[in-house]
Amino acid sequence: MLERLTNQGPRYALAAVAAGVVIFLVEAVDRLIVLRPSFMCVSERWAGLAGTIAALLLLAAIAWAMTAMSPGLVEEPLQKLVNKIDDRIVRIPAIVANFKILLGFSFAAAAAALLGLDALVATSSVRARRWGGAALGLGALAVLGVIYGVDSRIFFGRYELSMHLPALGAMLGCAYVASAVSLGALGISSIRRATAIAAIATVAVSGLAFGFSLWHHGSNENVKALVWRRSIVARRAYQAAAMLTDRDRDGFSGWLEGDPDDGDPRVNPLATEIPGDGIDQNGIGGDAQARETGVAHDGAAPGPGTAKNLILISIDTLRADRMSVYGYGRPTTPRLEEIGGRGVVFERAYSQGSNTGQSFASMQRSATRASVFATAAPTLFRRLFDSGMRTTFINARRDNVWLETKRWVKYRGIILDGVETYDHRDGDPLWDADRVTDRAIDYLGSLPAGTRHATWIHYLDPHEPRKKMAPFDWGNSASDKYDTEVAFSDLHVGRLFDYLESSGALQNSIVVLVSDHGEAFLDHGMDLHGNRPYGDQLHVPLMMWAPDVAPARIREPVGVIDLAPSVLSYLGLEAIPGAEGRDILRAEVAPRPVFHETPLNLVEVSFFAYAVTVGDWKYILDVRGNTVELYDLASDPAELRNLVDARPDKASELRAVLAAWLDSTGSVSTLRLL
Repeated sequence: MLERLTNQGPRYALAAVAAGVVIFLVEAVDRLIVLRPSFMCVSERWAGLAGTIAALLLLAAIAWAMTAMSPGLVEEPLQKLVNKIDDRIVRIPAIVANFKILLGFSFAAAAAALLGLDALVATSSVRARRWGGAALGLGALAVLGVIYGVDSRIFFGRYELSMHLPALGAMLGCAYVASAVSLGALGISSIRRATAIAAIATVAVSGLAFGFSLWHHGSNENVKALVWRRSIVARRAYQAAAMLTDRDRDGFSGWLEGDPDDGDPRVNPLATEIPGDGIDQNGIGGDAQARETGVAHDGAAPGPGTAKNLILISIDTLRADRMSVYGYGRPTTPRLEEIGGRGVVFERAYSQGSNTGQSFASMQRSATRASVFATAAPTLFRRLFDSGMRTTFINARRDNVWLETKRWVKYRGIILDGVETYDHRDGDPLWDADRVTDRAIDYLGSLPAGTRHATWIHYLDPHEPRKKMAPFDWGNSASDKYDTEVAFSDLHVGRLFDYLESSGALQNSIVVLVSDHGEAFLDHGMDLHGNRPYGDQLHVPLMMWAPDVAPARIREPVGVIDLAPSVLSYLGLEAIPGAEGRDILRAEVAPRPVFHETPLNLVEVSFFAYAVTVGDWKYILDVRGNTVELYDLASDPAELRNLVDARPDKASELRAVLAAWLDSTGSVSTLRLL
C-alpha cells in the first residue's frame, strides 16, 4: 500500500491541485453572479477580481498543503465541533472520549477510499472505469454544489468552526474525487501531468503580484472589500494565509491584515492606544497625544422635567425602515404614526451593536468598547433604583430562557443591573405582544398611587421564530411574516398607549420607545442579525414622549447610548460618569459622530468591524480583512455603492474620526464571551 501511494504521488498531487481549481471556479462563477450589481461602480472590476482570485487560489493550495503537514490544523476545529455538538445539540460522550481514535479511523477510511478510487481509475476494464468513474465524479460534483450552496448562503459570515470549515472540508473531498476521476478517465501521462501542474502554477503565480497589489496596497479598495465580505472559499484561504504569516501570533498578519508591527504582539489593530509613547499601538491614525474621557455635552443641562416616572418600551429586532412611521410603504405602524406626532421622533437613530447584548449593554451604561464592561460605572437602571424608584422588567421572554447561555451572561448582567423585579419568571416561555401589553397594563394598574417607578416593557414579536399574526397577512416569505409581526406589535403598543393616556400615566411619565437592532433579509447577502454594521442591522426606531416636551422630528444621527443621559437629565438625576452619550431630548441635537462595533459574543465570526456615521456619510473598517467601505447615506441609504475609491478625501476624513474614537476608548479582546 505504501509503495502504491509513493508511486502514485504525482497523480494524487495533481488531483489535489485540480480540486482547488474546481472549488475556486465554482466560487468565481457564483460570486460573479451574486456581486454583479455591486461591480457597477468598480473601475478595474474584471482585472481586479481575476487577479485576486488567482492569488487566493495559490494561497489556498499553500494553506491546504500546510494543513496536510500539520494534523493539528485539522484536529483542533474537528475537536471543537464535536465538543459543541455534545454541549449544545446532543450528548455524544463516547465520541468525545475516543475522539483521537475515531479521527485515526477516519483518516484510515479516507485513505482506503482514495485507494478504492485509484483502483477504479486504474482498472483494466474500460466499462467499469467509465461508468463507475462517471457516476462517482458526477455524484461528487452534485454534492459539492449542494454543500457550496448551503455554505455560501446560510450564516456565511459566522459559525466558522462548527459549520463552514467542515463544509469546506467536505467540498475539498468532493472536488478531489471529481478531479481524480476526470484525470484518470482522461489518462493523463506524466508529461501531461507536469505540463498541467506548470500551467496552473504559472497562472497562480502570475496573478499573485497584480492581485495582491490591488489587495494589499489598495488601488481598488472596493474590490478588496467585496471579495473579503462576499466570498466564501477565497476568504478562508486568505485567513489561512494570514494565520501562517502572523509572526508574533497576536491574531493579525502584518502582510495581509494591517498589523503595524508584526514582531510585537502588543501592537495590532485591536490594541488599546497608549497616548504619547511614540507608538501607534493599533495602526489607525498615529500615536494619540491625549486621552479623552467621555464626551462633552452640548451646552448647559436643563433642569428636571415635570414627569417623575420612566416607561421604557423596547421592541426586539425592529429596523426603522420597515415601519411606516419612518416611511415604509406598507402600513406596518399606523398607531405609532399617530402617537409619534405627539412626541419626539429621531429619524436616524442607530444602535451601537448588531445584537441584543451589545446594544442594550451600551444603552444601559451609555458606553462603547471596554467601557461597556467597566463595572465601576453605574447603569441607567442602577441610577434609577438608587434614587428610590421601583424598577421592573416585563419581558416577553421568560427569565430562565432569555440571554441565559454562557456567551450572553456578561451582557445580561449589565442589561439587568439595577432591575429589581423580572416580571416573567414562570408560565409560557414566550408571550406575544397582546399578552405583554395585558401584563404591562395589569402591573401599572396595580402600583399604589404616588409610586415612583421605572418600568421596562420588552416585546419580542419581530424576532425569530416568526409567524403570520391576524389580522395582518402580507404573504408567506420571511420578510412578509416579519412585517406582520411588526404590525401586530404596533397594534398592541398602541393599546398600551391608550391605557397610559386614559389612566393619566402619560402626564407623569417620560416614555421612550426603542429597539436593540434591526434584521437583515439578505440585504448584503446576510440574514437575521448579529452581522456586519450595515443600516439594516443598526438603524432602529427611537421615539420619546414627555408632557413638557414639544413634538419634533430630528434628522441628525443619534445613538441608543444617548437614551440614558436623556432620561437621567430629564428626571434630574446624576449623570453616569464618563458617559459617551448626551441629552438629545431637550438640548439642541448638534451634529456629532455615532460609532458602532461588532458584538464580542458572536459565534465564530470571520469579521470584526468598526463603523462611524457622520452626517450623511458612513465609514466601515473591518480589521480582520483590513478592508474599508464608504457610503453616502443620502443617495444610497441601503449602503450598496462603496465610494471609498471615488472619494478618498472623505474616506480619510472619516477614518481620522474613527481613529480618534478608537484611540480614546479601551479595547476589549476579541476572544468571544463564551
